[in-house]
Amino acid sequence: MPAQRDYYDILGVTKNASPDEIKAAYRKLARSLHPDVNKAPDAEVKFKELTEAYAVLSDPEKKQKYDRFGHAATQRSGPEGINLDDIDVGSIFEEMFGGGFGGSGRARGRSPFSGFRSRAGAARAEPRRERGRDLMREIDVDFMTAAKGGSVPLRLRAGGAMESVEVKVPRASVEGSKLRLRGKGTPSASGGAAGDLILTIRVGDHPLFERDGLHLVLTLPLTIAEATLGATITIPTLSGKADLTVPPGTSSGAKLRLRGQGLEDGSGTKGDLIVRPTVMVPNDLTPKQQQAIESIAPSLPPVRTGPNWPA
Repeated sequence: MPAQRDYYDILGVTKNASPDEIKAAYRKLARSLHPDVNKAPDAEVKFKELTEAYAVLSDPEKKQKYDRFGHAATQRSGPEGINLDDIDVGSIFEEMFGGGFGGSGRARGRSPFSGFRSRAGAARAEPRRERGRDLMREIDVDFMTAAKGGSVPLRLRAGGAMESVEVKVPRASVEGSKLRLRGKGTPSASGGAAGDLILTIRVGDHPLFERDGLHLVLTLPLTIAEATLGATITIPTLSGKADLTVPPGTSSGAKLRLRGQGLEDGSGTKGDLIVRPTVMVPNDLTPKQQQAIESIAPSLPPVRTGPNWPA
């Protein structure tokens, strides 16, 4: 008996393929292998093999079992096994292509495999096991957890009882990004898999930092003396603190940058910490301080220059 082909090889995708990539691969191959089009003697066998592979890899629960046990999962009984008798080739094809392929004298609107059960080889009238409905919910994540990654506790109601789960938040998560908890949605009314819980992230503010993609932006207040003469200032970073050199003559709106001190995403790409100085003008000068500024004011260079400024 020939060895079973790997489902990923049958579809021509990798184990990291997304659901959309798996679906696209099936659609492309199913059209060319369908017996109404392909007259090769083994077309029907290959078509059934292709649809069986798609039925397993397109179902998150079946895919997880297949990734863990391989074809051994199809030979297991109990919760760890994949029941291939539940795979309805005709229903999958009709759902994918909207019914009827046409050709070979077959009636339009009906797949030649309607009612065929892979492995069983006989028509059955069993009701389809519909998957439960997905649920949507928002989850609040503080700024540092969203930036550095971590977990957030969440209370769910499952089967009439409350359940506590830890939601893993990837580092560099952004406002509005979504997390999926498999099987935590509405249970199936027909014995199928439960739906998923899809969480939308809401990221809290930070008292000092703002985000610009993977970059962090920090507004740095400076005194007139620091901005004029230059200074070395200790500033906060995502991981602690760092010393920043402020060049002499720094004005408000300038941009100073600490490379690699921003956020790091899952691929290891790092952003920068961008520092925007703002010169703070005091409004409570002592008479001596005011006299000192007045004494140097006439000798300061002009700051409003160019033809568009009135003389």
